[in-house]
Amino acid sequence: MDTPQTPIQDKDLDGDLHFLFEKMFDVAYDIRSLCYHDRELVKADYENYHELVTSSVTKFPMLARTVHKNMLNWSLLTLTCEKFCHKWSHRTIKFLIEMNPSALIWRRADVGESPIYTIADHRSHNTLMPWIAETYPWVLDHVRCQADQDGNGIDHPTINLVETYSNGHCSEGTLRNYFEVYPKGLNQKDGIGELLPLQIILTGHEECSADFFQWMAERDTSTLHYTAERQHWNTLHFACMHLLEYSTDNAAKICHYIIDKCPEMIKQGDVESNIPIHFIARRCNRPAIQGVLVRLLREYPESYDTTVKAWGYPPLDLSSIPFLQHVKPILDEEKIINANVALLQDTSPKLMAATAFSGNNVVTGVSDIFDLWSTSYTLRMKSRCSEISTTIDVICREFIDEDELSDEENNYDNHGDAAFAIETITNILNNAM
Repeated sequence: MDTPQTPIQDKDLDGDLHFLFEKMFDVAYDIRSLCYHDRELVKADYENYHELVTSSVTKFPMLARTVHKNMLNWSLLTLTCEKFCHKWSHRTIKFLIEMNPSALIWRRADVGESPIYTIADHRSHNTLMPWIAETYPWVLDHVRCQADQDGNGIDHPTINLVETYSNGHCSEGTLRNYFEVYPKGLNQKDGIGELLPLQIILTGHEECSADFFQWMAERDTSTLHYTAERQHWNTLHFACMHLLEYSTDNAAKICHYIIDKCPEMIKQGDVESNIPIHFIARRCNRPAIQGVLVRLLREYPESYDTTVKAWGYPPLDLSSIPFLQHVKPILDEEKIINANVALLQDTSPKLMAATAFSGNNVVTGVSDIFDLWSTSYTLRMKSRCSEISTTIDVICREFIDEDELSDEENNYDNHGDAAFAIETITNILNNAM
């Protein structure tokens, strides 16, 4: 790890250098706002600033190591990151980082954040994070970038970048490139809910791509099996809440992927004993949710006799939900059929081997008859399973747009599901503090 440099106070500069340092701040603050002026005029202002900064710092490198005491200990890097909101400024930012990467972790005197956080949070500047992670990984490993190392509630910059993505202000490509060069970021936790990036991308204001979720999970499979410590939500809990929010095939694909890889999560309860099916059981009127509900009930039929206890709603027995009342007996029949077919497929070869060994023609004949019957039964049961699948599809279509909530429960549902899901996650995590 590189040793960070200590900042120089502007008061310690000699007269001419201090004047030059002050001038760069003045020029930055005199630049016209793009909100009120022509784009080309603003860009020309920036070009003048860029030329002043690069020429001055190239001639006097110590200016890149100086902080402005009367401006909350801002460095030129802080000034450029905060003042300029466009990709035009990236070459200036990169230049200043190259001249003094230590400035990335120098904190402002007010909010305690440093430029690395400003860059990670910014909808334009965050595209620089993969380059920083690849070129200066020691910055991200430094103690000043570790969550809560001073008890100030600041997370690792990775968490800021992931939250920027989950709120729609960072591209999937940027985050993917970041984790490719800095894979250890996948194991950073946020300071509120102790969530990993894989869970955080399911909690923002933008739907997460199922393909990207799978890519992240396969970069470090341990993150898929992680359970948040305070509320005991596993990744499937978060995915079901994500599905509740968006009700899309893409969101359902995430749930199915987790079930494939971590079937044990289906039965795991949170601190209130809610298992993942409880998170979506009240919304049986949406096709994407219906498919996941059917699978969860198929994999864990005992959940039918459990009770939802969550988020201001009255307790609700799953067995009282009409959609599940229709589906459960059919799934029970399917389970019995599959068990019988599996038993026959296991028994028939063993019986054939045993009769062949006996050499008794009568016994061999009985075995042949059993094998014919077993084959016929299996074909009939497979046909019945196909009918069951069709029946479930019909039930699902019948319940589309049907409201599973009673009038009493609907009184609790005064806003859209997207807002509800986001507010639920936020409240639960905050209450755990």
